Amino acid sequence: MSSLFPSRRLRYTVMILVVLATSYFLYLVRQVMTPFAVAVVLAYLVFPVVHRIERIGIGRSYAILLVYLGAAAVAGAVFYYAVPAMVREVGAVGALIPHYVGQAEQMAHRVENMAFNADSIDQMVDEAVERGRSYLYGLFRRFLEAIFNFAHSILSIIFAPILAFYLTKDWEKIRDGFLDILPVSARQDTIKLGRDIDGVLKEFIKGHLLVAVLVGSMTGLGAALLKVKFALLIGMICAVAELFPYFGPILGAIPSVGLAYAQSPRLAAYVAFIILVVQQVEASILSPRILGGKVGLHPLVVVFALLAGGELYGIWGMLLAVPVAAVIKILGSFFFYKVVE
Repeated sequence: MSSLFPSRRLRYTVMILVVLATSYFLYLVRQVMTPFAVAVVLAYLVFPVVHRIERIGIGRSYAILLVYLGAAAVAGAVFYYAVPAMVREVGAVGALIPHYVGQAEQMAHRVENMAFNADSIDQMVDEAVERGRSYLYGLFRRFLEAIFNFAHSILSIIFAPILAFYLTKDWEKIRDGFLDILPVSARQDTIKLGRDIDGVLKEFIKGHLLVAVLVGSMTGLGAALLKVKFALLIGMICAVAELFPYFGPILGAIPSVGLAYAQSPRLAAYVAFIILVVQQVEASILSPRILGGKVGLHPLVVVFALLAGGELYGIWGMLLAVPVAAVIKILGSFFFYKVVE
């Protein structure tokens, strides 16, 4: 019996070394791995839909093509109908900036005429203007960087769907091939661990995206019924903000009410009321029914994950913070109980 331990120890040592060497190699070629990483995510999202289409008797390759055609149709409709309207609304918001700048200058002149030190007021105004210019410059610079990054990642956009096609087509073979390289004793645990992670990720992706779409649609529709000029933009802002737990309603409400205020203070109050009502519906009906609290994280953990993700990786860090934290919790619990056993 004791003779088995050296071989088992050697086998685990070799496996750890192989994993470390593979991880280091993937780190060295991380730029090349981007299309593959995007393809894995895309295949993970597409496979459940393809599997359902297969149940009605359609072959997998044709099912994947149907999903791609459906996604392309939806994307084309969004670009054809929503994007031009969004561009018009953003342009209208940009046209309001000179108006607000003029109001700020008038306010500054009124303040200067008061019984204050005019030099200090001028200095404060100049500093505020300079900060505004710096902010706009930084915003424009980040916009250009985003364009260059988009151009750099164009290969991912082109090749990711092609790679995802083959990953989805051979999903079971790839899964079984990965399980075959594991020791027999570890396969059942790996399958259970994979199912737990899969359940959390699907719950988060489907649930949060659906809730975000519903919240954005209800808010935008309510603003449109009130004849708010920027109803589509308000709906999009609230939908995107809803992806951030706890902070989302505040992040979405501030710019939305500000856009409505540009039209009239009365509409701003109405939009604030609509957002409040929609958030009550989301908290009491949508989230309990759609999400059900199955992510399994304490609110304090969620807030910490959001802050840490934003600090490390910015907006993408905040978007991915909750599912990553849920996966880390599952992995931590699994390995903790294995060590205790």
